Amino acid sequence: MLLLGTALIMGACTLLFVSLGLTVPRPAATSGATWRRARPSGSAAIFVDNDVESLGRLRMLTVPLLVRRAERNIALSGHRAGWTLRRLMLVKTVAATVAAVLTMSLWAASPSGRGLALSIVVTGAAFFYPDLWLSSRAKERQLALERELPDLLDQVIIAIESGMSFEGALGRVGERGSGPLAQEFMRTLQDMRLGMSRRAAYNALADRTTIPDLKRFCTQIIQAEEFGVSTATLVRNLAAEMRIKRRFRAEETAQKLPVKMIFPLVSCFFPVLFVVILFPAFYGIGQNL
Repeated sequence: MLLLGTALIMGACTLLFVSLGLTVPRPAATSGATWRRARPSGSAAIFVDNDVESLGRLRMLTVPLLVRRAERNIALSGHRAGWTLRRLMLVKTVAATVAAVLTMSLWAASPSGRGLALSIVVTGAAFFYPDLWLSSRAKERQLALERELPDLLDQVIIAIESGMSFEGALGRVGERGSGPLAQEFMRTLQDMRLGMSRRAAYNALADRTTIPDLKRFCTQIIQAEEFGVSTATLVRNLAAEMRIKRRFRAEETAQKLPVKMIFPLVSCFFPVLFVVILFPAFYGIGQNL
């Protein structure tokens, strides 16, 4: 049965790839030259594979809304290594195919309406699980950006007060840092070095995040450049304000804990406590009767 199931899975995946045009036969070498498929390397391949046109026939398996949401989650997760839009759709398709083959094999052994419904549910869950995983990674990265922002701004202030320019301070913090915010700062500086204007680079940084504080930081940096405001004073005020807001968020989270603990206490702890306390009394009453 194991060999048969493995053969069925491999055959289904092969038929799926061929039918979607994901595999093409390799042409024979001519004139002594070997055939190679042209493909961009490095970071360029990430953005090429994130293009909707790169999906090909895979676009028929989903709706445009889910494709746009996947693109947004890939950007918010920082273009995680290997997670391009095309690869995400391939993983979703293969996972759903494998789940369908396995569940339908089990259903064929003992057909029933419940088994068929379970097969459909498992196949759908396998298809949408990569989207949920990528969404959770994007949320985790945005929370990391929010936590790191005040500390990195303090480092930027120290670098500015030592005589460095604002972009030079960002570069120093980005080179010495290891978190996602340092990576975003380095990417913004790389955009400006490649010819993007300062306003466009900071707007692109704001578009790659959902953190209101980081968006406001980008907006105020752009406004400071337009109106000639001191960048050091602006960054110092922003860092102090964000640190206060982070403390308020921590206090708010601590105040919510008693409310969140009510349901576990009522559903898990109190019933056991009642059984331990009341069981001897009811047992004694039963023995006396």
